[in-house]
Amino acid sequence: MLKDKQKFLHWIDNCHAALFKHAFWMTGNRALAEDLVQETFYQAWKNRHSIENEENPLPWFLTVLRREVYKEYQQARFDALSVSEQHIENSSNFSESDLDTLIDLGNGLMSLSARQRELLLLHGLHGFTYEQISEQLSIPIGTVMSRIARARQSLRAFYTKDDIDKVIVPFKKRK
Repeated sequence: MLKDKQKFLHWIDNCHAALFKHAFWMTGNRALAEDLVQETFYQAWKNRHSIENEENPLPWFLTVLRREVYKEYQQARFDALSVSEQHIENSSNFSESDLDTLIDLGNGLMSLSARQRELLLLHGLHGFTYEQISEQLSIPIGTVMSRIARARQSLRAFYTKDDIDKVIVPFKKRK
């Protein structure tokens, strides 16, 4: 049991930041994201024996987090959220222009459907390939590709032409 606990704590150390970012960009709410990550770790601990790849637990944690986020969506059906400076951690570390861009990105992401936002985050934020996303979500790769393309298109529509190149950079197609 002690070995399990140490290994799990190591996984938490390695995955916490990525899970929090994913939960925050999915919900747009810092407190809710923190709660969802905690619930994710609780559920993951209860089901720790079901992990298939102990060398890379992030996809498994993201699957658990996804279930928690969708449970929250079903239970709360919360209103459309917007991201503001108070939601951005260490906002004083950003220039005003960068902070505005980050807030715009957050609001653009929140304008997407939860499914579009999730696929874009898995690909753009976490760097998963189309194949990995397809496998993780059990959907055809063509569906993944078209949904990500539609999400990018919707996100682009959220910005003026001058802002597009600055904002979309993290979400450009991988080579």
